[in-house]
Amino acid sequence: MGVKRVDSAVAHAAGSSTTRSEAAVVIEGAGVDDRVASQRYGAADVFELAGWLVADRRRPRSEPAVAPSHRTWSTAGDPRWLPARGVLYAVPAVVALALLPSEDPVSATLMLSGLVLAWAAAYGVASVAWSYLGNLDRPAARRFLRRALLVGTGVALVLAVAAVFAALVLTATMSVDLVTVVLLTGQAAYLFAAAALLLCGREAWLLAALLPAVVGAVLGLLLPHEGPASALANPTSGVPARDLLWPAASVVLATVLALVATRGGRRPVSALPRSAWTHATAQVGFGLFVAVLVLFPALEQLLDPGFDPMPLSLTSLALPLVLTTGIAELLLVRYRERTGALLAATGSVPRFARGARHAALRAHLLYVVALAGTTLLYGAAVAVAMPGWDVRLVLLGADYVVLGTALFAAAVATALGRGDRVLALLSAAVAGLAAFIVRGQAVPTSGTAAILWHLGTGAVLLVVLAVLVRRSAGIPVRHR
Repeated sequence: MGVKRVDSAVAHAAGSSTTRSEAAVVIEGAGVDDRVASQRYGAADVFELAGWLVADRRRPRSEPAVAPSHRTWSTAGDPRWLPARGVLYAVPAVVALALLPSEDPVSATLMLSGLVLAWAAAYGVASVAWSYLGNLDRPAARRFLRRALLVGTGVALVLAVAAVFAALVLTATMSVDLVTVVLLTGQAAYLFAAAALLLCGREAWLLAALLPAVVGAVLGLLLPHEGPASALANPTSGVPARDLLWPAASVVLATVLALVATRGGRRPVSALPRSAWTHATAQVGFGLFVAVLVLFPALEQLLDPGFDPMPLSLTSLALPLVLTTGIAELLLVRYRERTGALLAATGSVPRFARGARHAALRAHLLYVVALAGTTLLYGAAVAVAMPGWDVRLVLLGADYVVLGTALFAAAVATALGRGDRVLALLSAAVAGLAAFIVRGQAVPTSGTAAILWHLGTGAVLLVVLAVLVRRSAGIPVRHR
């Protein structure tokens, strides 16, 4: 059923909406409530009117019409691919995390810093690309992603050269060289390429690009003294440059495929509002804080002289968290679908609040089960492969389960429109971890104390975010 006599203001506002809930918000913002929707447009309420507008393919758009290309591009964030995204992230994570810490603290510090900065930049790039996709302007999104890949990789190369040169001049290290420059540039190039492929709906292409890295990882497991995987069990051994050829092939292949996927880009049909760039800046901060939270154990081990070494690279325990990233995204999508259905079917605010809070609790419990199960399986594999493993790894595994659940709660709260609160809470958590690192410079602390501090920070963050999610989930407007 089409919508008749929809005035131009409503049509212009709803034309930029991609879901019924989003269309309902902009329609209400144009002054149309349930009574007007019923009397003027013949709809039962605003949500039914929004559904008609989104379903009507002939509706006017807020941007000039762009002729469709002859090739159909898949949609970014296809739910069918969400569970596999953790695997897509895990292979490069194995390489990056296995190298931390390396045999030299200066080299390891450069690697960590580069990973944190590239991580944060990828968040910002993805945010801007999503804004273009929200405007139904895919050519502009592809154009932006291609430029971000090329410019971002170039900037990473310049910064890597400058950082290595500064390390050679200002420190006594001789462990940084051309390989360090390649690693720093490669991890940034991969993150930008992966963002481009995922936002173009090319998950299969990214999976194909990771095949060389998978082959290298398998060879490293079969030959325990060769390949990047050996660094997991011996984090102070370092990895020869020749053993990085397999993951390097994946980086090059991902970059080439990303350039192919972003062909056909064009100038935006309408400029993004300032709020889109402000949101992207906030996302850079979000990515920066998340990276520091996840990598804190490695940072503490590098900077605190009292941190007693462990027989396994600390950051390798973050792999289960990485593997379940796709599951977290899928649960978040299902949660939004559930609350959207509740909005349409529930006429009572208290009843909706109960249903939405139950859905949020269920999503969190399912994620805890997935993350804890993956961590147990990974821990069992480590125990079998390393009979002399340290019992503190159990504590670190529990630490990452708590932190991962807190980050999932942060994603849910952000989806409910509490991104500003989430950013403030993450910054406070990072400040607490930074204070512990500063204290460790004066009073060296053990690795166990650092892990307990990290665990306590994650637990407090989880409790506060859980309260924020519970309060926000019960407010219908937060789901629109």
